[in-house]
Amino acid sequence: MFNRSLVLWPKGLRGGKHELYEGGTRIPFIVRWPGKVPVDAVNDTSILSGLDFLPTLCHLTGTSYDKGQFDGLNVADIWLGEDRNPERLLYWKKQYPTALDRHWKYHVNRRDGDEFYNLANDPNETTNVIAKHPERAASMLKSISAWDECLPPLPRKPTPPTPRVANEDR
Repeated sequence: MFNRSLVLWPKGLRGGKHELYEGGTRIPFIVRWPGKVPVDAVNDTSILSGLDFLPTLCHLTGTSYDKGQFDGLNVADIWLGEDRNPERLLYWKKQYPTALDRHWKYHVNRRDGDEFYNLANDPNETTNVIAKHPERAASMLKSISAWDECLPPLPRKPTPPTPRVANEDR
């Protein structure tokens, strides 16, 4: 069914599965809908999020939903062949937060120092340009910090129960 040469992971990009560099966040997405989606069309410029699935599916199926309850966007036009990028910041958080604003990507890195990349010129995230674009970086960091502060705290690992010693008097 699938051609063995089908590329299912972005080769050559920094990072990989479970990482917030492009090699871990830039993954392929396939839409097949005969008669609706253009055959053999490839869109390699639109940046979408898994958050967009529900609003898009609701739109395509005519199902109503409360837009205020979801962060995703209706991107049905992109699924159906249009080529555009929604105007928004995308955020991720693993240990530290990361954000993408069009072709600018900011990684908060409290261990080694923050990283800021221009993906239009450097899709492999090899050249940190935070010193060359301090205003843009500061603006993104402000947005990231506001987003991060509104998140619920990460769950703590449960502490194992203390073993009970059997009462020998019984």
